[in-house]
Amino acid sequence: MRRELLTDGKRIFCSVMKILPKTEIEKRFYDIAIKYYDERIKTLPKDLLYDLYTSYKSIDFSPDREMKISLFVNHLFLLYGWEGWFTKKLVEENFY
Repeated sequence: MRRELLTDGKRIFCSVMKILPKTEIEKRFYDIAIKYYDERIKTLPKDLLYDLYTSYKSIDFSPDREMKISLFVNHLFLLYGWEGWFTKKLVEENFY
């Protein structure tokens, strides 16, 4: 489960991050999000990891693939924000 998210899930996440229109600040934000993807997946508690994995697997079986990809990426961003995890990473990267 975690391995699939670290390979195929990351590929999906990175491809979406690269096509989003963005300002220079947004580009830096998305680059930092991509940089910490593996760490976020590796540090998620099992229940949250399972929820994310379910969201990821729903992409395969959906006729609305683009919508499911969007939901997966949004779900991931919610997990980035959980308990201020990503805010701490942004501070480490001197984003603010």
